[in-house]
Amino acid sequence: MKFKMKDLKNTLYFFCVALFSAPLFSQTENVTLPDITTTISGEVVTAGKDAAPDFSKVIPVDKKDDSVLPVFTEENVSFDEEPVADFSFGEAKTIFAQGLVGGGFPGDFIGDFSVYKSIGENPFKIEFSHLSKNGYGKHKAGDGFFDSNTRLFAEKTITVKNTDFIIGGEYKKNETGLQSASLFFYDLNSQEAFGNFSVKKSFLHGFEFESKSGGSWYNRYAGIADGENDFLSQEKNIDVVYLNQNLNFSWNGKKLFFDLNGRVDYGTLAEKFDSVEIENIFRAEASASAGWKNDFLDISASGGIAGGTEMGTKKSIPFFNAGISFAGKNSPLKNNFSFEIRGGLDTYFNSLSELENKYKFSQLVFLPTETSDWFVNAKISVPVSKLASIYSSAEFRKTAFENGTWEAIYDSKTDSGIFEIAPSDRTLFSTDSGFSYLWNVFTLSAGWKSNWTHVPSDEFKNYVSTSISFDSKEKSWGFSISVQEDIDSDSDKCPLLGGELYYNLKESIKLSFELSDAIKLFARKDRDFMKTDYLVRAGCASLFAKFYF
Repeated sequence: MKFKMKDLKNTLYFFCVALFSAPLFSQTENVTLPDITTTISGEVVTAGKDAAPDFSKVIPVDKKDDSVLPVFTEENVSFDEEPVADFSFGEAKTIFAQGLVGGGFPGDFIGDFSVYKSIGENPFKIEFSHLSKNGYGKHKAGDGFFDSNTRLFAEKTITVKNTDFIIGGEYKKNETGLQSASLFFYDLNSQEAFGNFSVKKSFLHGFEFESKSGGSWYNRYAGIADGENDFLSQEKNIDVVYLNQNLNFSWNGKKLFFDLNGRVDYGTLAEKFDSVEIENIFRAEASASAGWKNDFLDISASGGIAGGTEMGTKKSIPFFNAGISFAGKNSPLKNNFSFEIRGGLDTYFNSLSELENKYKFSQLVFLPTETSDWFVNAKISVPVSKLASIYSSAEFRKTAFENGTWEAIYDSKTDSGIFEIAPSDRTLFSTDSGFSYLWNVFTLSAGWKSNWTHVPSDEFKNYVSTSISFDSKEKSWGFSISVQEDIDSDSDKCPLLGGELYYNLKESIKLSFELSDAIKLFARKDRDFMKTDYLVRAGCASLFAKFYF
């Protein structure tokens, strides 16, 4: 009996040691932080894909989330894929935090932070971002040379018996100084609030039903520079409310798929304004789509009809498109050759807030109407070797049914100093081509984009760019240099020169020093905004820190 008790004690002892030691052996996980390149050029901010959160929809674990970083209203942000450090103890970590913070000369600050759960049950996201630019070169913020963007976003998913309930909300605020170029107004500001609720129900054999309800409120207001001037009340202040309802029924088989979709939109000016042409808009559409796909080939087509109160010369407009795409990486070719082509008839409407946010220093005094286009899009990527590849894309669009494209008219300023946004018929043909080459630890790339016929009002006729980047073999540090030239009769002849130097301080912390529009920065010269009296931000030196927890 004594012998058995001794054996029992030894067994319990080793069991306890094993039990309390197990978490310690799983406590640490090595994380390698890849390169993140953030380039700030003029008014455009380009950052590595996971450098800061992107506010995309929270999705279930079996789908890939391409980005968790925001897109500012007037900032273009893109990021390279990178892992998030996991300092979990014992159990697998499911809640993460990441962000970017930095500042620079003259008067820049950026902060992007997010806490999210994208895997496991009941995912959520909470995100906050703020970007401010105070002062343009030698011009002071107090003279109207400033911009700022603030965004708060939250979304929660609750799953009950194969049914997802998703509720979300978002708030955005933008401020733009008018640089003393307007006789009436000092600045132009906007705030926008969104809300949405959706229910997604999955059934047997690949069937799914989804209902989405949403709404938004947009308010644009201006600071008065001189109260004695005469202007429309909606030039100073405007409120717009949009409501929408979307229903979708779909089926996904092993290779075949189809869906039926219906959508209703309603928009209205929230109060009475002066000389309003369109103050309410109602629109409804119904469509169906079907296709076939495997690991490397996708063939699909869709069609439907849209009708409403502001459809132009038609009461209703049909729309359709068909296309095919091929991805060689997963095909028998086993390389990066790919192509895609799609064409048809497109019809849609932009909200007032979408257009005012897209075209800077511009505004609408009534609700915009339908836009319809015949279109063809095509793109191809060809690997020349294991180290080099070339790409090319083309887009053709032609106005249909006299429902023109809404653009800012930057060559004709109103009495208030703000530009109008109006529809116009156009035939657009644009191309974008380039190549990249990997040589040891260096990457070389070059590109050329051209608008051959119609030139959008916020673009130039040609863009030529080139860049070189270096990453150490250990990925602990690196640098990049880029040059872009905008070629047009009205473009600035000084190229955009930028660069970045980065260093990985720790596995989850990265520091970077960046220059944008360096020639203008050191020369203390201005850069004009399109064909206007306004300026864009010319030159900035910034220091950033990116972190992952």
